[in-house]
Amino acid sequence: MRIETFVGVAQTAFRFGIVGALASAVHLAVASAAIAAGVQIVFANSIGFCVALGVSLLGHHTISFPKRTAFWRGARRFIPVAIIGFIANNAVLATLVAATGNSLAWLKVAMAILVILPVTFGYAYFFAYKD
Repeated sequence: MRIETFVGVAQTAFRFGIVGALASAVHLAVASAAIAAGVQIVFANSIGFCVALGVSLLGHHTISFPKRTAFWRGARRFIPVAIIGFIANNAVLATLVAATGNSLAWLKVAMAILVILPVTFGYAYFFAYKD
């Protein structure tokens, strides 16, 4: 791989990480608020995901992958992998909760979010936001 290509991928990965961190923070904040309000942890995680998906779509289109593809084209490609990633995220979360209970729920939600990020970046970079 040429150094220019590596640097470009690294810069894109960094921007993706920034957007992902913001979306993850929104996901975690919304899920934590829902848990604090008495919503069951896996359902609260689902609510957090739905809100964070909007942050992800807008951020990846404007910051991570600017000018690589039209918004709706990227969204049509990114949403299915985001949903698959979320299903995997919820499976990890459900496993953690089943094994350890509901204590430190916010930490379990955060751990489940982190599991899927590398796969999501690869898919977004090589397919969803590529013309």
